Amino acid sequence: MAEDKVLNMQDEETVVDDVLQHVEAEEEFETEYRFFAGLKLPESDEVIKDFEIREMTGADEESLQVNSRKNMNEARSINKLLERCIVRIGSMTPQTVGVDKWREMIRNLSVPDADYALLMIRRLSFGNDIVLTSSCPECGAGIKTSVPISELEVKPYGGDSSHTTTFTLRTGIIGKNGEVYKEGTMRLPTGVDREILLPLYKQNMGKAKTLMLTRLCTFDGLKVVTEDMIRNLSVRDRTILTDLNKDMNDFGLDYETDVYCEKCGTEYNSKFEDSSVSFQ
Repeated sequence: MAEDKVLNMQDEETVVDDVLQHVEAEEEFETEYRFFAGLKLPESDEVIKDFEIREMTGADEESLQVNSRKNMNEARSINKLLERCIVRIGSMTPQTVGVDKWREMIRNLSVPDADYALLMIRRLSFGNDIVLTSSCPECGAGIKTSVPISELEVKPYGGDSSHTTTFTLRTGIIGKNGEVYKEGTMRLPTGVDREILLPLYKQNMGKAKTLMLTRLCTFDGLKVVTEDMIRNLSVRDRTILTDLNKDMNDFGLDYETDVYCEKCGTEYNSKFEDSSVSFQ
């Protein structure tokens, strides 16, 4: 990225000026988009990809702040904002399906699709640029980089409409009578999963990984998968599953960008977290 896009954290006025230069006063963005994986309707297995958003209002901003303070769960705040600012999915609206059904639909979006919708709402409401804060890995200098959302790389969804993929483990789950269960299916994580897992992830990443795999995986021949079963998997088998989950979620917008440090001349790659995009 060009050096004029890379700004020292101490130069706050330059950061503001840089962003304003890249967002024209009359700049307008689309309100209709398409999900990558799409919303899978359980009652019909239909996958819907068309959706429409609206710009945030002061009421949305107030709701976002209050929800964040009360719950300290960014994932819940994201889902709440999507409920309010996504106004149509396919031919369905909150008015046609009801509030409870709409909330369920939003929370069942895959995480990459939810993050994509979130970023489009952010762009419509605040403009095309996001300021990424990072630290130079060589000299430790704090750097702010203006990142245009429209320039982020797009990765297509490579899965099918089932939103699942199969796996085979090395050792697998060993039953009480010596039965071995190695093969199974993993599904895409949704907003519901993120709401549940995020607080635990902040406390204990190992436990969060166990709960995540318990929720996402089924095993051929097993009616129920418990946390103890996943906890007792070998580290290699757990790695197979976590790597598979990472690969399944590798679609949507790529949040990595190149950063240049003016202080020492180092170029490095940094990433802003899609689930913690600032709405201030």
